[in-house]
Amino acid sequence: YECDYKAYLHTIVDLQPHLVANRYLQPHSGYILRELHVLAFQQFLDSYQSVTLDSMAASFGVGTEFLDMQLSRFIAAGRLT
Repeated sequence: YECDYKAYLHTIVDLQPHLVANRYLQPHSGYILRELHVLAFQQFLDSYQSVTLDSMAASFGVGTEFLDMQLSRFIAAGRLT
């Protein structure tokens, strides 16, 4: 069992143009991508009692500024605890 969060986020980025190109999914593409992010972040955070922003950013292959912005948005909305 191996969680490759970096590859997961890259796959989400690759998925985005396909969602936008689909006339049925395009109106929902923002929601779908946001929910995929929330699921990954929640799965990662469920595994730890505490985690640093730097180590989480390294696992996801993103910068700490981007991750901080994403997490703060989801936490403020009550999507992550």
